[in-house]
Order: sequence, then structure tokens, then C-alpha cells
Amino acid sequence: MSAERERLEQLRAKADEVLTPWPGWDGEAPYLELVAIDPVTRTRIGHRFVPVTTGRHLRVVREVS
Repeated sequence: MSAERERLEQLRAKADEVLTPWPGWDGEAPYLELVAIDPVTRTRIGHRFVPVTTGRHLRVVREVS
């Protein structure tokens, strides 16, 4: 496996780990889109729509390790 492919798989796994616990959007309430971005290529590696009223606090981060 190439180093780049392994790096992307690790990033996608981390993005899933961070985004999955958030409740899913019900299709009606106002929503936010949470996006995970690859810091090297600046491409989206994951996203999730969540209701604005989740009651959880969001924090913007440059990199999650």
C-alpha cells in the first residue's frame, strides 16, 4: 500500500470517528454541515449534516491527530 493511500485511509477513519457520534439531521430543522478536510490536499474527506439544536458545542480545529 502506498504511503499516500495509507495516510488517506487513516484520515478517513479519524473523520468517521469524529463525525459519527453527532446526531443525524431530521430533514426539517435548521442544520449545520460538519466537514472534515484533508490538511495536505485541502479536499473534503467526510461530512455530516446535524441539527442546529443538538445542544453540543462545536469547536473549529486546524488538525485532529
